[in-house]
Amino acid sequence: MNSHGKVDVLGIGDTSVVVRYPGQVGMATLVVTPGKPSPNFPKVQEHNFIDKHVLARLRLLDIHPPELCDDPTFLRRVALDVTGALPTPDEIRAFLADNRPDRRARKIDELLARPDHAALWATKFMDILRVTGFQPASFPPLVHDESRAYEWIRTRLREDIPYDDYIPRGVKHKAKGNLTVLTVCIPRGVLDDVHELE
Repeated sequence: MNSHGKVDVLGIGDTSVVVRYPGQVGMATLVVTPGKPSPNFPKVQEHNFIDKHVLARLRLLDIHPPELCDDPTFLRRVALDVTGALPTPDEIRAFLADNRPDRRARKIDELLARPDHAALWATKFMDILRVTGFQPASFPPLVHDESRAYEWIRTRLREDIPYDDYIPRGVKHKAKGNLTVLTVCIPRGVLDDVHELE
């Protein structure tokens, strides 16, 4: 993308372009498809509703999903994604010794219940939702407000409330003055829309 906002397409894929100006944000999702869907897209079993959306996007872009990874690779990836930490040697040995067919699903549930999950994803949500104590008239931001916002998000994650209840509760807290929310970007569907809450 050049300084005039012109985007040159180099190949198939999708991306998001975000433009920020004090107190405002705009986003466009760009999808470049190969034209016609491939007739030989592999049949892949969906394990949950997330797989349905991911596979739909891969099918649209004609990107064939890779084969399932082996158990050590799975454990390393899922531990880093969910908790931000590598599994311990004891955890690796226990997982590899587990012969139950649902061991991967069990491991995901176990990792989601750890405090590290809420801490890592509260940090990510602080970035994604742009929840800060920043006010143009009171720069720099008040660390106290950011700390309260982080703790509120971390607690909601520990409560394991559904994400579709997450934002309305955040907005309710804003109305009570417990949080300052400058801009909240909420992707709907598969990255197809963005809303701005003032």
